[in-house]
Amino acid sequence: MKLKMYRIILPVIALIVVGAGFFNYTVVYKTIVKASVFNLSPQLSDINQWHKWNKTFFGSENRQITIKVNNPASFTILQKDNRDAAAEHIAIMPLVDTASQVQWIVQQSGFRWLITKISDDDMIERQLADLKNFVESPNAIYGFPIQIVKVTDRVLCTTQKLVTKDSMLAQVPGMLKDIKAFLSRNSISVDKDYYYLSFFPVGNKIELTVALPVTQEVQNGHGFKFLKFPADGRLLVGAYKGNYADLHQLYSAMDRYMADYHLTKVAQVLEAYSLAWDLKKDQNIRVIYPIY
Repeated sequence: MKLKMYRIILPVIALIVVGAGFFNYTVVYKTIVKASVFNLSPQLSDINQWHKWNKTFFGSENRQITIKVNNPASFTILQKDNRDAAAEHIAIMPLVDTASQVQWIVQQSGFRWLITKISDDDMIERQLADLKNFVESPNAIYGFPIQIVKVTDRVLCTTQKLVTKDSMLAQVPGMLKDIKAFLSRNSISVDKDYYYLSFFPVGNKIELTVALPVTQEVQNGHGFKFLKFPADGRLLVGAYKGNYADLHQLYSAMDRYMADYHLTKVAQVLEAYSLAWDLKKDQNIRVIYPIY
């Protein structure tokens, strides 16, 4: 009797499973991205940006995509390859100012869903990973490596001079020499291979500050002061390599980063240079914004 029941039930179950495989189901993929809607929207609305971040889809030949922008946080996508075409929907849901949930909604047959789970090779999941990796890289969004770090050089020995803009950089070697002499007289060693510059306009001149990081301080001397940063302070640091005349491009990128993430400067901006820096050559330069 039981054998007869199994002979009846098993084909029915198989028929149901096979039949279910032909139906389409709505599948919602989700991921959290550390980026605002303002940073995500251009990546999804512009076909040129898709070619930059979507290595999974455009890594194959003969694939096309059509984008319909419903609003800055909603997109309908038609992806085509040699075999089929599928309309999909992507929505961005802001979580906080600097994070969003991206939902990728597709229609899949039961067979297609089962195959992706068995093969562990889901194209939508890989495309979401491509988007997340790209958008969370400041270098991709802003054009330069930019990151928030904790204060490392807590004490700087500084000296200042009022100079003209044209003579500003020519003054740096002499000012560095003066700081090193002051530190030597006070038995303070310099163990870093870089220094800091800061510029503040005063009328038609520039108040130039040159600073060396040190591990201890003494009483301020004539023309020399010690600047201290809080131990829990934060810095927004941008890295640049190239012609000094184009350094303003990094400043523009960092200002956009500050606006996107609602950050505020709390002190004068610093530029960090190697002690071997040569104005005539392309060098690595860091721009530092003290922030909160």
